[in-house]
Order: sequence, then C-alpha cells, then structure tokens
Amino acid sequence: MKRLVIATCSVAALAVSMLTGIGVASSTESTVIGKATIGGQPVVGATVTTWIAGNSPGSATVVDTATTAAKGGFRADVSDRNMADVMYVQVSGGNLSARLTLMAVIEPGQDRVYLNELTTVASAYGLAQFLARDAVGGTNPGLTNAASMVGNLVESATGEVSSFLASAPNGNQTQTLATVNSLANILVRCNESPVVCRRLARFTDGSKTVQSLANLAKDPARNVKRIFGLSTGTNANAPALSEANNSWILALKFTGNGRQFNAPGNFVFDAEGSLWVGNNYVPSDNPIAVCAGRAVLKLQPYAAGQPVTEYRGGGVSGVGFGITFDRDDNVWVSNYGFKGSECPETPPSNSLSQFTLQGEPLSPDVTGFTEGPLSWPQGMARNDAGDIFTASCGNDSLVVYRDADPARSVALTDNGLAKPFDVDIDSAGNSWVTNVRGNGVSAFAPDGSPLAGSPFVDGQLKRPLGIAIDSNDSKWVANSVVIAIPCGDSSGSSAPVITDEQPTVRPRITHIDAAGNARDYTGGGLTIPWGVAIDGDDQVWVANFQGDRVSRFCGTEAQTCPRGLTTGDNISGKTGYGFDGLQRNTGVGIDHAGNVWLANNWKAIPIQSNPGGDGMVVLVGAGAPVG
Repeated sequence: MKRLVIATCSVAALAVSMLTGIGVASSTESTVIGKATIGGQPVVGATVTTWIAGNSPGSATVVDTATTAAKGGFRADVSDRNMADVMYVQVSGGNLSARLTLMAVIEPGQDRVYLNELTTVASAYGLAQFLARDAVGGTNPGLTNAASMVGNLVESATGEVSSFLASAPNGNQTQTLATVNSLANILVRCNESPVVCRRLARFTDGSKTVQSLANLAKDPARNVKRIFGLSTGTNANAPALSEANNSWILALKFTGNGRQFNAPGNFVFDAEGSLWVGNNYVPSDNPIAVCAGRAVLKLQPYAAGQPVTEYRGGGVSGVGFGITFDRDDNVWVSNYGFKGSECPETPPSNSLSQFTLQGEPLSPDVTGFTEGPLSWPQGMARNDAGDIFTASCGNDSLVVYRDADPARSVALTDNGLAKPFDVDIDSAGNSWVTNVRGNGVSAFAPDGSPLAGSPFVDGQLKRPLGIAIDSNDSKWVANSVVIAIPCGDSSGSSAPVITDEQPTVRPRITHIDAAGNARDYTGGGLTIPWGVAIDGDDQVWVANFQGDRVSRFCGTEAQTCPRGLTTGDNISGKTGYGFDGLQRNTGVGIDHAGNVWLANNWKAIPIQSNPGGDGMVVLVGAGAPVG
C-alpha cells in the first residue's frame, strides 16, 4: 500500500490541486483539504463530518463538520487528532440521494482527501467488521490494520484505485477490480435513483449505503444476482462485471516480488498482524526439479509496498502444514522436506526450526531440532503451558516439546494415530489430532493419556486433514475424502496425492462437540476440504484444495450467523466464495482486522511436476476478527 504524506510546500499543493480540482491552498497539520464527487460530478451543499474512530463499533467521535462548496471542496479541522487515531470523513445530504453517504479514510500524515464511490466501497469493505450504525470503532491492531487495508484498494488522496489493485498480480488478472467498479456503479445509480438505494438496503439489511456495503462484505453470498442488477445501466467506473459472480467478496493477491513464494502451506499472524508463512519449495522456474524451501517468509500486508522478508537458516527444509508461536513469540515450523520428482538432493524431513520475530534462527543451522523423534512432521500447535505439539506423520506419533524445550521431548503413540496430520488444543489442554490413514481423530489429555472415547471414528471421517477448535470446545474437522499424505512411505513421494478411488462419501466437515458427539455437514462449496479456521464469531471457514473457492459454515454461536442460519448451515452458498485468483488452498486463517487469508499452495494440475502455488490471498473484511 502506498502511504501518501504530502508536504505543505507549493509544489505538493499544486500537484494535488491538479488531481482534485480543489485549487491551490495552503494547509497545515491541523487542516485536511478535501473534495467530494459522485460519478465524476461535484457533491454540492453536502454536510462533511470528520470522525475519529472509537473503541467499539458505532462509537466514533465527531471532530469537525463542514459543507461542500460549488466544486465539491471543503476543509476539515483535525487539530485534535493523534497520529495513532483512525480518522475518516463522511459526506451526505446536499445534492446526494437521501440514503447515499460517501466515505474515505484519512491516513496518518495525509492532508488531502478525495471522497467518491470508489473510496466508499473500499472504506466500507476494509472497515466492515468495525462498522455499526455507519460509525467506526474497535481495538488495535485490528482497527488500524483494517484502515490500512482500505489503502490496498484505493488512494484516498486521489479517489482512484490503488496501484496495488490496478496492477499484477491483481488488476486485470483477477475479478476484483471489476467487482470494485460494479459496486461503485451501484452507488452512482443510487444517486440517480432513490429506488436503487432502497433496494440495496433491503438486499443487505442495511440503512445508508456505507452500512449496506459493510453488511455485504460480511455476508457476500446474499442476493448476489439482485445486487448485480443494481450495478448495470452506467459506465461511470470501468471495467465492470458483465455478469454476476457467485459472491460479492473483494479479494487481493499478495505475491511479494514474484520470486519468494512457492507453495505456501500454512501461516500464523503475529501481534502486529503480519503473516509468517512456511514455503514448501524454493522458488524455481523448473517445477520438476524444484527442491525443498529453505526460508520462512514474513508478509507485512499493511506496510508500504506489502514487503515479504525471507529468513533462512535454522535447518529449514520444505516446510509443510506446521507453524506456530511459542510463549516467547518465537516462530516454529515443521520441516516436511518437500521436493520435486527430479530434485537432485534428498532434503531432510525430520526436524523443527525456530526463529525470533527478528528472523534470527534459534535451531541448529543444518539439522534443526530433530528430537522426538520426528518423521515427516506436519501440523503444529501450542498449549497454554507453552508445550509445542507436532503431528509426526511418518512414525504415527504426536511429538511434544514440554515448555518448547527439545530436550524435554515426549512421543505419544497408539490411540489411533495413523499418519497424523494436524493438531489443535482445547481449553482444558487436551490435544486433538487428525489421522489421514486412520480416518479418525485421536485425543490426548495433558498428561498424554488417551481421552475417553478416543479415537473418534464415526464412519464419515475420511482422510481428515485440518482441525480447529472453537470457543465452546467443539472440534471442526475437514474430511478431504481423497487426499493421501505419503509421509515417506513406499511411494517415495513427498507431495500429497489425490487418489483415484471413487469416494463413498461427499466432501464434508465433521463437528465433534464437547461431549464427543459427532455430526457431519456438506455443501457450502466444499470440494477437497483441507484447512479449517474459526473466526471471532465462532463461524467456520474451510480452505478447498480444488475449485478456487472457500467455504463458510455457521458455527456453535448461531446467534452470530446471518439470515437466521443455525449450526452447520452453510453461509457461502452452494458454490462457496469463488475467486479466480485462488489456486489449490491449504491453510486458512482470520486476522485481527477481520480479513480471511488463504494459502495458494498448489497450481491446478494435481501432479508433483507442477506444484508451487504463488502466494497469499485475502478476502477483505469477510470474517469476524480474531485476537
């Protein structure tokens, strides 16, 4: 994201005046100069309200009001602003339609702001999880990161789409630019006809346009075709959609410099909202001879330029699905040793690596930590006591490093462990492990003894992969049905295999409640379910290894689900939330700002000679914030 800080010199003022038509005028740190337009025409005689976001949705504070002049210009007094505040401007009334409100975020240090239909769409989506009654509020870092995500969509100083959205890997390579323009065109139509405003509000359970768009970001599969119909009839913003997508998600791709990501498998968020990502392979132009990834990546999606930093050493070797933090905020990854079919080396597949948040490796440089013993390790988790758990797929074990100390390793075996893949921890400190070969879930008490009823096998669990536990201690399991994880078996392959067998069950997720009762759910666009994440409302998000879509289900807190849906109902529609920038997805997670992230792990052709997905994808404002 480009952060624009304009000096008060005459050259800067002239440059902005050429973009806005406001006219050259001096500005100070206590003044923001702005302009409002709709469909390219000035908004005249409208009320301009400048806000500082509050501590919870709907709790913003007014810092200034003004009125737009004949060319849409205005000045806002922001002398009370703290640079850490999230500040935004809304314009309503005047020659705007009664239900239409325009909005833009003012970034730190910015003294010019342009409000139009594009900035309104971006602001409503980016801040969707922090908007209530058209007012913004929340806690940090989520709130400030959400405001920064707005800048990945538009430049609020110019009212134009951002260079990040306008260019590869976004731009004309995905549907998002056209989707933004179609949403913006709805606002233009809304200003031309109050009927459009009323219908948008009815289709989204909104009031004025800002809240309607925020509601759409949070429930993007609702009334898709009806809302698309509101966008036609104007070419104010182009290119726009020629037909309706299956949802109104706004998604962005992050690929670094194009030579850093190659099959990211899973990821975690640090306290600032940056993503730490494991890479299966080294970047390579030869997918057949590609070898194990040797770096852990840090993506800063809210910093200028969205930088991706590589950290090497510590024995990193083809990180798979395992990544977590210890109690000291050090990053741990599991080294599965991925390689292409003609990689000239056999990378290690028996260790964990540890890094500080500054990227310093703490594990042995060549071997990593091998205590356990570890064999083809995959999913990882940490409990409140500080223990690190790793699903050791190659030797049917759950390896525990007590207090994150490799010298205090314990290997738990039996109890149904058979090619364990992923692990999560419930509120009592019990560990729950999926078993790809065992077609079940194993559960261990904190002391390592099996829980009553474990392993859990209900006949519908079929090659389960990801698992996530919600706030009510319900377990949600992704049944891939067709994915076999080699884990060093006789196939000699390191890559997952989509089996040729005809599945006897449909792709599904399994819900195991706190009492151990299991129930299965299908639909929602599930194809090959892989990773599972729980958002801040206990709704369930599932990554699919096929079909370019993500699935979403109502969780155990049904009162948070839209449209009166209840536990197990799909929220994402029959086809899921589709996006043409997705590939084969494995990891999924929700950040502090309410953005849903997915790892583009593999390309579409499911053969080892064509692995490497190209980076990370975010669905802006779609999930309730976590953390």
